[in-house]
Amino acid sequence: MRAIAPMSQVANLGERDRRLCDLAHVVSACVPNAIQVPIEGRCKRTFKLALIAAANGIRLDNAHDALADAEATLPVAQLLRERTPQIWSALVANARKAKVLQLIENNSVLLLSEMFGGNPFNMIVAPISVSCGNPNEWAVFDLQFDPERLLIADNIALRDAMNGKVKMIRRISANAQPSLLSIEFAPADVRFRR
Repeated sequence: MRAIAPMSQVANLGERDRRLCDLAHVVSACVPNAIQVPIEGRCKRTFKLALIAAANGIRLDNAHDALADAEATLPVAQLLRERTPQIWSALVANARKAKVLQLIENNSVLLLSEMFGGNPFNMIVAPISVSCGNPNEWAVFDLQFDPERLLIADNIALRDAMNGKVKMIRRISANAQPSLLSIEFAPADVRFRR
């Protein structure tokens, strides 16, 4: 008879799948040909575990079954680690809040990788300040924008720069394993954009 995992472990499997998909996003943004990313719907790349596994020759029977998903997660993770070992190590280190804070505090410029509309994007950012209300939250400035206009901005303009449709200032939570890397991981097309 097979032992049944405690509910807390089963609940965490979905979180592991999400973290693995986050790693796949960053890898595809930084090293586009490292893994095969399937296209679905309106020509959008998809990072669903079952589809990533199949596109990379990894079998997954009975997707969304906790045990089947866990069995597919390991080979996908191994593939990411084998093909991009430095990115893998850097992102795994980000699971520790202290490492993220050290990365932010020791670098004037960083690479931030995020998803928009199903596509991964890289941004070169500069840490601005730690939040006065939360020592784990930092504001970073997206260097594709000219910071000069924010130097004389009032509170409303600053709030819009953080919360508006176009975010010049982004929030990074050190305790949420952000997709934040040293600038050495930035692809050339991103690194020399500005």
